[in-house]
Amino acid sequence: MPLFSHIRLILISLLLVTISACSSIQLGYNQGDTLIRWWIDDYVDLNEAQSEFVAAALKRQFSWHRSERKLGKPLTVPEALDSYQDMRKHITAAIEHMSRDAATLALSMNLDQLKVMEKKYAKTNEKFRKQYLSGSPAQRLEGRTEKVIENTENIVGSVSKDQANQIAKLVEAYPVDMDGVYKERIRRQKDLIAVLRKIIAEKPSIDVTETLLLKYIQTFEYGYTQEQKEFEMARLDSSVKLTVAITQIMTESQRKNAQDKVGDWIDDIKVLIANR
Repeated sequence: MPLFSHIRLILISLLLVTISACSSIQLGYNQGDTLIRWWIDDYVDLNEAQSEFVAAALKRQFSWHRSERKLGKPLTVPEALDSYQDMRKHITAAIEHMSRDAATLALSMNLDQLKVMEKKYAKTNEKFRKQYLSGSPAQRLEGRTEKVIENTENIVGSVSKDQANQIAKLVEAYPVDMDGVYKERIRRQKDLIAVLRKIIAEKPSIDVTETLLLKYIQTFEYGYTQEQKEFEMARLDSSVKLTVAITQIMTESQRKNAQDKVGDWIDDIKVLIANR
């Protein structure tokens, strides 16, 4: 494969990992139905009937994803931001396609499961604060740099000391307000807990439940206000520029490593953004 094609594939991968930081994508989309079921169970503590329902629902949904037509044209680096936005749009469409199953699951939940979810959020939030919000500004920057290097190495393999130093400079050059990121993280969690609490308490119809979940999805990324939208757009702009810059310092061997690593699941990611 030509060198530039390697860059394109790595760019997609790093966009997903550096920006989205989605563990299920990092581990492999082909196993996504099992991984997401584990993730849901970890957050909610599914009972046997719920677990069986989620397993069957995810098999249906992932089959739907894979039935879409393939993306015909590879991405180029200048198309990174547009392609990322397009990918997000179609992933949102995929999530909306699952909304009926999500509504069915939500209606089967109880307050004990909601408490499990809140405890899990508290645990992951503490980890986030420790990684990104503790210590001096220099220590915070170091925490973010370590995470970006870790995510990069998940895709390309080990980076050299010189590359690590270059990545550190790039992270500093493309800052992200992690206090703002944390604020939005908490907002999304509270919004979801509130929606689920309402569903559990009122047991509305499946149609009303689906509408409540879809409204949550609509405000998930950009919030309710212009300020929230501007923050997320600025965060995305900085993250994309950082990702593109990182692709420029990789060796050919690292590009090959990345190609091998993402070969199985990159086509499935393309499937999600192919059905225009």
